Amino acid sequence: MTRGQIIALVGNDAVKDSPGHPDQLFVTVAPIPNHVFESYILVISPTQGLLKVVAIGRNIATEDTGSALMLQFNTLVTAVSAKYGQANTHNTCNRDTPGQAAVCDNPHDFMIEVADEQRNVSAYWLNVHINGVVGVGAVLYAEKSSVLTANPTGWITLGYEFEGFDQYEDGLAHGDRRS
Repeated sequence: MTRGQIIALVGNDAVKDSPGHPDQLFVTVAPIPNHVFESYILVISPTQGLLKVVAIGRNIATEDTGSALMLQFNTLVTAVSAKYGQANTHNTCNRDTPGQAAVCDNPHDFMIEVADEQRNVSAYWLNVHINGVVGVGAVLYAEKSSVLTANPTGWITLGYEFEGFDQYEDGLAHGDRRS
């Protein structure tokens, strides 16, 4: 799809340009809405059209252990896996930082670890090649300002890369925005 086709589909009021990123659109509605997500970032090549969609999830209230957020993440991974197969999943804490191993072992530090980027919770489906989709990725995030409160929150992103995205990125790396 072209930029114009996307805007016609969702309407001008649902679209914001991304300053400094001329090939990106920020969209607040989807043609087929999903209540889990509140907005979308679209990467649109001037020559190839839509190449990537990143759905940004709504904030989810959870506990220090992140159980409500992890439940939503696992539900999403299960749903995507039904279409694209088994995911390569990660739920790892960086134990290389001095003193971090003890934090990694305390389940009540889960949300702090995610917010401080010490813990990576993600799932990837690579080389899927289904209906033009070549890769899918889900990542869990924590709202940094909320993790030290009694009501930590977080969200999940779900991204889809389409055929041609790798070539587009390669073109950007070499200074060619028209890829």
